[in-house]
Amino acid sequence: MNDHLDIANLPSLAEAGFSGGRDNFREFCRTIFRLDEPRFLRNDQNQLVVFRHEDLQAFGTAPQIGNLPIGKLYPARFTSDGSPARGLGSGVADVISSQVFTFNPPLHGPARQILIDWLGPKQIAVLEKVGRQAAHAVLDQIQHSSPLDFVSAIAERLTISFWSSLLHLTESEADTIGACTREMTRLFRLGRNADDLQALDLAFAEYARILDDVATRRLAAKDPDLTAIAEKLATLRSDDDPFAVGVAPKSVGQLLAGNLVDGFHTTALATANTFCVLARDPNA
Repeated sequence: MNDHLDIANLPSLAEAGFSGGRDNFREFCRTIFRLDEPRFLRNDQNQLVVFRHEDLQAFGTAPQIGNLPIGKLYPARFTSDGSPARGLGSGVADVISSQVFTFNPPLHGPARQILIDWLGPKQIAVLEKVGRQAAHAVLDQIQHSSPLDFVSAIAERLTISFWSSLLHLTESEADTIGACTREMTRLFRLGRNADDLQALDLAFAEYARILDDVATRRLAAKDPDLTAIAEKLATLRSDDDPFAVGVAPKSVGQLLAGNLVDGFHTTALATANTFCVLARDPNA
């Protein structure tokens, strides 16, 4: 698809043979379904009209419209034929490539459903209990009479405690992931340099290694949640296409690492920002 889709310059429905009624609709469909190239049309109001599912999918996977696939997000990670390439940022790309927000149809829907089945609305009641327990555990360890750094003392520890409980992390694993997530903050810097990229690659690689070890251990222990994820992951049917569709995770560990970046890191930032706003509001 072109970088800019000028709807006003697209063929009109009338030019494609559609007069607005049902009399010639069958012949019109024969025409547009016979063409190999995506056929984008416009109506009299210059609104986009798409009939064929194949065209709709092509439109939805365009980077201007759909999710940004990993090959577009990290173009240096892949060669022109889609094969892997290494360089600064590769460690980050390896992890992010398993995130559902880099997937487009037909991969996005089934992969997203795997996560919803695990962490969706139906599981909120259970997750709330885990969250409350994590919050109480963190607060019980705080010296209330002493000043503290909210980010490191509460926000980071709260999210780490939550996922540690859910995934059965060891204390050492939780501490290491905590250190990794602090390094991940470099990802939000507008002017990242080579040192930042190198630190990010190391942090993401170590974070992914730990979650892969955790997944392997919990699967061996017949963890019901991760076993269900493994079974569903095995049913994903999509050829890797880093520039349009995405790259399907090849293991439970990869799926966890890619999609829990926000759970570990971004949630901690959101928690800190939320409390910062509340602290500034005397009526909160």
